[in-house]
Amino acid sequence: MWEILGIDATTDIEQIFEAYASKVAENGESDALTKAYEDALVYAKAHPIPDLTISCKSCP
Repeated sequence: MWEILGIDATTDIEQIFEAYASKVAENGESDALTKAYEDALVYAKAHPIPDLTISCKSCP
């Protein structure tokens, strides 16, 4: 799917959409491209980026 979209594996939904839109603009919409886009979204949603916010309940 990543090869079809022309990007490396990512969980960045915005990057996935931009890649999809770019490919549609270049080549038109196709079943394979739409499937790759949908599969990439499923991948991104299944691999959320961990929250890197540090919580300190005992900090002054």
